[in-house]
Amino acid sequence: MSTQVSELLGSARFAAHAAAQEAELAEIADGLRAPESADRLRAARRLSALARAELSWMMLPVRAHFLSAGTRGELAEALRTDEVALRDALLIAIRNAYERYVTHPMWRQDPVAATVSDADAAAWRAWMHPIAEGLIAASAPTTRVEAAYLLALCEDPRAWDVYLEVVAKRSGLLGHLELAILRCPDSRTPEVRNALLDLAARIAERHPRQAYTAESVRSALA
Repeated sequence: MSTQVSELLGSARFAAHAAAQEAELAEIADGLRAPESADRLRAARRLSALARAELSWMMLPVRAHFLSAGTRGELAEALRTDEVALRDALLIAIRNAYERYVTHPMWRQDPVAATVSDADAAAWRAWMHPIAEGLIAASAPTTRVEAAYLLALCEDPRAWDVYLEVVAKRSGLLGHLELAILRCPDSRTPEVRNALLDLAARIAERHPRQAYTAESVRSALA
């Protein structure tokens, strides 16, 4: 770790920022347990925004929050809902947290853990997988593709079956499929690849506005 980073993490500026983040995360946790639906949704969206925020060493408290088993428990409890918007916001937060705070290479010089921990990533995958399995048959297409993305992160090939079914009916979700293809390359067979190429071609033919995204899908599968 550079001297500059070490000095930053030992600075009053970092301490103040960390305290503010921890206070915000505590508010979000309370919000996810709030009795009012609007408050829960607001909290989920705040958490999702943090999960998608620009990464820097100043975000270490957020990383620590997502690595906590207690946080996973809170998220699992919050996902016990029939509110589609809330559920989808939480799933988006989860996938971004995994990619950006659990496994992102910038944390290999984490001053606490010294490296990205395989155990942390494995714990997250073991936790995400049953959540995703339970939601791939949800009624909302947006929930199904978010669950499919988590399955793809866990290298479960059933993810692509979900995408093939849902995106064929909802062409607007083709971009979501493209992202999954780019980020999760390890569970696709040649047969799945061919089916995804065929899907992209059919969507481009039926929905000309999706032609650019369909071409991006084909490029990602090349």
